[in-house]
Parts: sequence; structure tokens; C-alpha cells
Amino acid sequence: MILSGKREQGLRFAWKLVEGLSLRGRQLNVSQIVGIIDMSGFTYRQHACKECLAFAEDLGKTIQENYPELAAAIFMINSK
Repeated sequence: MILSGKREQGLRFAWKLVEGLSLRGRQLNVSQIVGIIDMSGFTYRQHACKECLAFAEDLGKTIQENYPELAAAIFMINSK
């Protein structure tokens, strides 16, 4: 998605997902979440490009600035 020129669309999708998690967490009285991201099927080469790293950095900063209390931990599994 990032390399196909849809970076902003990807950020909007991720932002909407985080907002939904935050809202649902408040409804269920959940104060923090643990994220598990399965990276199977993706290679280092696919995610080490400049555009992908910038996307991940922007997303992380946005979440940290707007929902600092939300993520207790985020784990990436099956990364190569």
C-alpha cells in the first residue's frame, strides 16, 4: 500500500482502527491494550524501505501523541 502511492490512505485506515479500539476499550472499561502484529509473509526488504519506515514512524508518533495511555505493549511476531 505504501509503495503503491497510497500512504495517506493507509494512515487514515490505521488511524480509524486505533480510534475504534480506543472507543471500544472505553465501552468495555479497558484501559490498555497489547498489540500483536503477525509479520509472516512479509520480508525485511519489503519493510525496510525509506517510505515504509517513515510510515511506521508517523503512525507510532501519532498514536503516542493522541493515545499515550492506550498501548501497553506491541509485539511483532514471525518477523524475518
